[in-house]
Amino acid sequence: MQERRRVVITGIGAVTPLGLEKNILWSALCEGKSGIKPITSFDTSAFDVHFGGEVSDFDSSNATRVGVLIGSGMGGLQEIENQHSILVNKGPSRISPLMIPKLMVNAAPAQVAIRFGIKGPNYALVTACTTGVNSIGEAVRIIQRGDAEIMIAGS
Repeated sequence: MQERRRVVITGIGAVTPLGLEKNILWSALCEGKSGIKPITSFDTSAFDVHFGGEVSDFDSSNATRVGVLIGSGMGGLQEIENQHSILVNKGPSRISPLMIPKLMVNAAPAQVAIRFGIKGPNYALVTACTTGVNSIGEAVRIIQRGDAEIMIAGS
């Protein structure tokens, strides 16, 4: 029988404008602090809005062999309904070419990977109300197989 790799689930791990560590984030929330502030990571002069919840102290280059597994209870239902209505009322030539990208559940982990340069395993699950737990469980198995050392997981 093959020995299983031990996996540590760290619990609350958040990448937020208020902080990256559980205690810092919790303290900021309890003090009523807001993570909303002027955006500094890019030029906002061409936009109407110049503030947002910017994460400023996260460095994704410090971790190697990282993957992402983010799920959703249900994905794309509103997009399917909207495009079906267009199909029925206006015909197939009027369906949006963005329909598929807008309803894909795997767009969420893909965006996280793109944003932070994560090149490891990338998955999405859809298992209704249990998606978050299932995502964490699947991330554990990915680590146990040795396909990644770290997984960002949730829903």
